[in-house]
Amino acid sequence: MQQDFLERLRKIGMVWESSPEKAIRAEQELKSEFLASEEGAVEQVAQVLADPSSSHQSLELALEMVTLSMSPKFIPYLIQLIELAKDEDLCEYAADILGDYGEAASRQIIEALNEDFKQRKYSPLLVEALGGGGTMEFVEGALKDFLSDPERYEDWFDLPHFAWKLADSEDKERSLSLVSELLKNKGLGREEKVRLRWLERRLIDEKKYEEEIAREEKEERDQLITLTIIGILHSPISAFAPDGPMPVIDDNTREEYSPILYEIEEYIFEYYRDNPSLKDGEVMKHLKNLRDGLWKVDEWRDDFEGGLVIRLKMALFSMRRLRFTKGEVSACISHVLNSLKRHREEGYERAYLDFIKDFFEGRLVEKTSEPEQK
Repeated sequence: MQQDFLERLRKIGMVWESSPEKAIRAEQELKSEFLASEEGAVEQVAQVLADPSSSHQSLELALEMVTLSMSPKFIPYLIQLIELAKDEDLCEYAADILGDYGEAASRQIIEALNEDFKQRKYSPLLVEALGGGGTMEFVEGALKDFLSDPERYEDWFDLPHFAWKLADSEDKERSLSLVSELLKNKGLGREEKVRLRWLERRLIDEKKYEEEIAREEKEERDQLITLTIIGILHSPISAFAPDGPMPVIDDNTREEYSPILYEIEEYIFEYYRDNPSLKDGEVMKHLKNLRDGLWKVDEWRDDFEGGLVIRLKMALFSMRRLRFTKGEVSACISHVLNSLKRHREEGYERAYLDFIKDFFEGRLVEKTSEPEQK
């Protein structure tokens, strides 16, 4: 192997910029040299993987060399590359390779995830690469820790994604029992519950689960073919929500209905921003009209009410897998109406509107002031 192997590997990006034809030949030469080399080439490829300044082309070629060798020495460098999360495509490539190591990589991946969890950091790609010895013990241990202290996992842990590692469990009964305990957690959002229930179905009967998923996907494709945006706008809202009872929404259940509650309140905020003369009393009147006529009236002449119905139709269609029922949508409108009534008791004609204005403008400020990810 030529002594300048590392230097040429580092500069392959510059070759691509000047001449793609030369770059293709250079890459083939480097791969041939790597295959013909001894352990020294592994160390040099590892240096490129570990260097944050390495170009996309250098890293991609280095990863191709990893697949040619599959030396265990590359495992920590693949983990480090995924943790840095600088290039999404390369991270996915590295995770695929890491998953192919199987048993050989499981201990190091578990160690990395344990350190991440201590820092309240979740790496989906590392979780997906996890397999082999110790995986189920680690997954079950982490999920039991979640059950003992859910608040510690709030806002950073993707519970359903992580729990899906149980789908590969050999002890289905034990995994089912654990999923059942997770579903009892009152802080779960609706989407989290839906994803955990899919896992539950998968653990109960894998074949039946696959058939149900295939049927649901076909129904969704058929619906997408027939329902264009214009079709959605001109269809009655009842077409997007099945029948169902009207639940009571309180502090314990609010999280489950937050996707619909958020759509209603954000719409009110946006309407108020564009119509600053709006008052709480007018919003109350509109919400009462919607609550009483949502499933009976197909066309809404009023601007506010018609706009909110369109917003709800688009939301229900986009969140169709969450299967919000008519009763649940009505309960969300009533919940917002009750919140409005409580704020009106303050005696100020825009107490509620100013409350949600402060809330949503605060969220906008938070988003724009977040530091850039480097």
